[in-house]
Amino acid sequence: MNALKTPTTRGTLLRPWLLLSMFAALALALAACGGSDSGSSNSLAGIGEGDGDSPAAAELLPADVPVLFTLNTDLESEEWKLASDIVARFPASQDAIDSALSSLAGDEVDFDTDVRPALGSDITIAMLELTEDDPPIAMVLKPNDASKLDELLTKGQADDPGSSPAWRVIDDWYLLADDEEALDALIASTEQASLADAPRFSELMSALPGNSLARMWISPAVTRELVDQTAADNPEGIEALQDLLGGVSLGTFEGAAFAILATEAGVALVGLSKTVGATVPSTGTSEILDLAPAGAIAFVSTRDLRESVKKTIDAALQAQPDAEAQLGQFEALLGLTIEDDLLPLFENEHAVYVRPGEPIPEITIVLSPDDSAESASLINRLLAIAELGGDSLALQSEEITIGDRAAQSITLDGQTVYFADVEDHLVITTTMEGIADFGASESLKDDEQFSAVADAAGLPDETAGFIYLDVAESLALAPLGSSLGLPGSDSVDPATLDNLAPLGALLVFGTASADEQQFAALLTIE
Repeated sequence: MNALKTPTTRGTLLRPWLLLSMFAALALALAACGGSDSGSSNSLAGIGEGDGDSPAAAELLPADVPVLFTLNTDLESEEWKLASDIVARFPASQDAIDSALSSLAGDEVDFDTDVRPALGSDITIAMLELTEDDPPIAMVLKPNDASKLDELLTKGQADDPGSSPAWRVIDDWYLLADDEEALDALIASTEQASLADAPRFSELMSALPGNSLARMWISPAVTRELVDQTAADNPEGIEALQDLLGGVSLGTFEGAAFAILATEAGVALVGLSKTVGATVPSTGTSEILDLAPAGAIAFVSTRDLRESVKKTIDAALQAQPDAEAQLGQFEALLGLTIEDDLLPLFENEHAVYVRPGEPIPEITIVLSPDDSAESASLINRLLAIAELGGDSLALQSEEITIGDRAAQSITLDGQTVYFADVEDHLVITTTMEGIADFGASESLKDDEQFSAVADAAGLPDETAGFIYLDVAESLALAPLGSSLGLPGSDSVDPATLDNLAPLGALLVFGTASADEQQFAALLTIE
């Protein structure tokens, strides 16, 4: 990429840049004043259906732009009407409106007469280089009233010429950059190859839902930079990083695109990425969701962690020269192996969930080995070996019955956990109710709060995993954290909690193939 000179006075990039860049927060607040109702029923459906368009501004940007952000600035659109409804649900929204208007008035700028006419259907902001501090950017827009945009830019130039951006008009499009030299370099590089012609850019951006508030493009250069930085700081961590990215490595990642949407249920984020020959995460139906009891504050479902756990163990062994030999001796002493005895615990589906409890919430872990009875027996063997350590471990275990279920209690330093083989799953929990209620009461799948967010988000039957969080219930636990002295809990402001009261539940899920990965997230606003 052509290097763009970065002036030392770039700083905050001048007031007009700030006015346009802050449009999302300001227009959202102003739109809320109208209280317009929208008949639209946006949902998370639509990824890959081709109902979006590739941003026209991409024709004026170079092909190797690493990050691009396009914001819908059509205040009359159904998307903004939905967004205004969402903002109006928060008690402090009017304060935000007053603050934004006051800030503009202080700069002798009126939103309705000065800023709004200077906007078009969208604004595109591109990061031109990946730098740790103050990266060079460019902005592209086609104003509804060019004279109004000219006035804004000219006013900014007169108020603060030292950091004034340069701009050019190309076929009614305004292209803004840090200075004239940056503009020249930008236009020259675009003439060689534009972002509109970059591999995967148009394909991915067009695949996003067309009814979005904002869209974002992440190029392969971002992954390359991430891998390079990781390699420089921790060469051994590259493989772990690639595992974390689901096999999306430097050689396989071809780009990603994201969209933010306002829906009748709340705020959504959807995205997809393209790869070539990446490791394919397992997908399937969550059986544990049908067995976990209703009322969970949080629920995380993952699948087939065996290979990831194995690689983590292998990496730890390689970091210590004598570790592998010592592990072999340890396995011989115990009469078991990691490969044949421990790793099978991490096959199939796994889940962790949290339920309300007294005095602290219940935490339950559920594993789904092929032979849950054998896995339970393995844990009993390990406990028996541990108890041979005597009083030094302060560990006690006891066979108990919870309801009609055989279980085991394990007490260590005064803390007790329970485990049992229930419904062909290995259940490990901090309360007896965690054993008694698993598979024996109304399931989380039928929970009213979970069902509402799952339906609104379009949670498919099969996923590579998902995360559910009852945000409202989690916020209700904030006073408990303060009473227990948890870090940061003493700074929880009651007024902030009151303003967050409209928050409902969060659901994040994804699916994947070797060539494409998709994910969606929905935060409900009540």
